[in-house]
Amino acid sequence: MTGRDILVANTEHLETLKDLVRAVFCLRTETPMVVTFQLPQWMLELDGATWPPHNLNSNADVDMMMSVHDRNVEPRLCVIFGAQDVATYQFRCRRPFNIGSCTFLAQGVTEEQHMARVLDMIRGNELLCSEQVLNEIFDEEKMVLLYRFSLEIQKAKNSLDLNLGPMVETDDHIVPNIGGEGGGDTCSAWRWSSQH
Repeated sequence: MTGRDILVANTEHLETLKDLVRAVFCLRTETPMVVTFQLPQWMLELDGATWPPHNLNSNADVDMMMSVHDRNVEPRLCVIFGAQDVATYQFRCRRPFNIGSCTFLAQGVTEEQHMARVLDMIRGNELLCSEQVLNEIFDEEKMVLLYRFSLEIQKAKNSLDLNLGPMVETDDHIVPNIGGEGGGDTCSAWRWSSQH
C-alpha cells in the first residue's frame, strides 16, 4: 500500500474528488476505480476491524465522509483500480451487477438462487481465451464484467463440486488495512489471491 496526501475541501463534489485521486495515481479516465472510506472508530461496533468500507458513489457520500471525521482524525481513502481488482472487490462485497438485460444478485435473490442461475448459464460450451486477446477486444469496463462473471463461475463450480475441499480463506477481506506505514490519506489498490 502506498500512502499519499490529498487536500479535499469540505464541500468537495464526487467527480472532483475522483479527478484528484486519478491525478495522484496517474490513472486514465477509462481505468475502472472504486474509492472507499472507513467510518471513524467511534462510529463502528466492536468488530470495526472487519466492518465493510463505505463506497463513495455520490456527493452525499462525500459530505458524510467529511462530516463524520473530527479535526484530529483525517479521513483515509482506499482506492481500488484496474479491471481485475475492481471486479474482485465487487465480488467480495457481493455487489449486484448487470450483463446485458440480466441482473445478478438483485434484491431478494438468495445466494443459492444466484449460484443456480450462474451454473445454468454456463451449461454447454465454455470458451477458453487468452486474457491478452480479451483486453484487445473489450474496454476496461467490460473487462470488469468478464472478471466478475469469471469469479462467479468459479464460486458456483466450487460450491457444486462436493469432491473439492472447503475453499481456503486467506486473511484477506474487503476491509483494507489502512493504518500501515507512511501515514498517508490514501492507499493504492490491494490484491487478494484468487484461485484461477
